[in-house]
Amino acid sequence: MRIRNNNDLDLEAPEGERLTVTIASGASVAVVTVDLPGGTGVLTAAGHRFVVPAPGAKSYCLVGVTCTFKTSGTCDVRIADESGNIAQHTFSTAFGLVSNTVVFSIDIVPAGRGAGGLT
Repeated sequence: MRIRNNNDLDLEAPEGERLTVTIASGASVAVVTVDLPGGTGVLTAAGHRFVVPAPGAKSYCLVGVTCTFKTSGTCDVRIADESGNIAQHTFSTAFGLVSNTVVFSIDIVPAGRGAGGLT
C-alpha cells in the first residue's frame, strides 16, 4: 500500500494485499464499512481485516469509519498493510454532533501490472 498525492485518505494497493483497519477512540460505537468491486459490507471481525479484491466494474474500494460518541470526542483511524506501511487520519466531532465519518479511497493495482513502486 502507498499514500498517493501526499494525502493519507488517497491510497493505492495491489490486488490481494491484506489490509487492517484499527481505531483508537473513546467512541461508544465505531463502524467500519467497505465498498469493494464485489459489493459492500461491514467489517465486524476484531482487527477489521480485508483483502484488496481484483478490480471489477470499479477499480477502487472505499473504506469508511464512523465513530459515535456519547457527547463528543476524537477518533484515530489507521489502515496498515503487512509490510508496516500506515495511512492515518484523526478526526473529531464538532458543532454539537456526536458522530463523524472518514472515508479512505484505495485504488486497486491489478495483478500482473507489477508493483509499480508500491511498498
